[in-house]
Amino acid sequence: MAPPVTECATITLKPGVEIEGSTPEAQIWKETLTTISQQPGYQRAHYGRQLENPTQIILLIDWDTLKSHQDFIDNPIYGPFTDKLVPLMEGITIHHIMSKPFPLTLAGKSPVIECCTVFDVKSTFLEDNLAKFTNALDTGNVKGYLGNVTGGIVEELEWKGKRGSAVKLLIGWTSKDEHMTFRDSQIFKDNIGLLREGNGGIEMFHVPFKAF
Repeated sequence: MAPPVTECATITLKPGVEIEGSTPEAQIWKETLTTISQQPGYQRAHYGRQLENPTQIILLIDWDTLKSHQDFIDNPIYGPFTDKLVPLMEGITIHHIMSKPFPLTLAGKSPVIECCTVFDVKSTFLEDNLAKFTNALDTGNVKGYLGNVTGGIVEELEWKGKRGSAVKLLIGWTSKDEHMTFRDSQIFKDNIGLLREGNGGIEMFHVPFKAF
């Protein structure tokens, strides 16, 4: 049986677009999420703006299988669906995460999520380096830490002109400040080397997600 996946879409909004409230753009956004939620295989969705770059929306969608999302893309309604988003966005990128644990309920339970994408990883990075790092979090009595989700990314991703395997690390925090305080801790200093080896680079930002 095919495993479930989490779609991760990064949407770059046009300047001045507001997707909350009663604006025309907000209505388009609501209709977009409603259409997605009506598709076979859809489970749940969370979205939020990057704190470091508020023009970027991160949309996480849990699907029964990768084919569930592909069936939506192959549906005749998909073209008109994407056309409706044109007034809102300057661009979009999408990949899929084999999230563990699944479903990705951490996004709805944490005030802020530290979102890390690790690019061009060695084959053992997920089960070795990342597992050791998250175990240090789980056992370290870290203030403000609420849990983590890890997973391999289905597609190869490009980083600095090179395509390769990538993994995702999502960490729940009570606040961005608590995460930044953790970076000064001995646990962080003792274990950050695990994330700095065996890969080509890391992208990190924070998102306060809300459920649709």
